[in-house]
Amino acid sequence: SRVRRDFDGLISLGRPFESEYRTRSVEAPPRWLLISGRAERDPTGQVVRVHGTVLDMTSRKTVERELARSHTLLSSISRAQIEFIGSPDSRSAFQQLLEGLLDFTDSAYGFIGEVLHKENGTPYLKAHALSNIAWDAQSQQLYAEQAAQGFEFSNLESLFGAVIRSG
Repeated sequence: SRVRRDFDGLISLGRPFESEYRTRSVEAPPRWLLISGRAERDPTGQVVRVHGTVLDMTSRKTVERELARSHTLLSSISRAQIEFIGSPDSRSAFQQLLEGLLDFTDSAYGFIGEVLHKENGTPYLKAHALSNIAWDAQSQQLYAEQAAQGFEFSNLESLFGAVIRSG
């Protein structure tokens, strides 16, 4: 393991080290540790003492990861805003925003849309950006035809209908 190699280098070569390690355990969640060490030698070169510290960096790593995710989301929103302002094609801006949201949520599929209402008050979903989940040539053709004007979903007994019903 890397920890063992670092300690072996500390003892045999006398070089100090400082490294981050991620623990893995079936019984406990992963932890991030910062371990540093150095060896003291006597005049003959024999190691007489080893000093070291172990610092639990898990909370810091969690905060760093959340900051990175927030930065990713803010960058995506900023790029979408620039696209909305600079281009008459809002579909492109929505698609760019969707890609950022998928990255942020670590999702494979998604959509951005709004709930509208027909004249009789029945709700439907107008999707402005939608992941391409076409599974055959016919559905791929339908996706290509509908993508330009945006998809509309009015079946309340579908996945999109569940979104409409649940708000």
